[in-house]
Amino acid sequence: MIGFRAKVTYGDGPQADEAIVNSNGDNPKITASVLIAFERHWDKSIVTMFGNDMMFEPLLWLGWECLRQSGVTVKPFDAWVKENDPSVELVSPTPLETTEPPD
Repeated sequence: MIGFRAKVTYGDGPQADEAIVNSNGDNPKITASVLIAFERHWDKSIVTMFGNDMMFEPLLWLGWECLRQSGVTVKPFDAWVKENDPSVELVSPTPLETTEPPD
């Protein structure tokens, strides 16, 4: 997960349909600090978020925490969700390579 970024887009508000970026103009990184905060808040590993029991709130919280730790000013989580109708995508730092099957 470290090295991945969280692409956060707002569905409502003045920044609707724009990716919310940090002061460097980048999607915020999913750092070790963000992952530890996630595990402490949700009392589970980030890996479990991608299983059969995937829930939307932890994914939004991860995006919110990435923004918060990267210096973007955000409201408390519940108010942030209500006012912005955010969506979160996890993006690879580099395009994932695809390999062609052998002939």
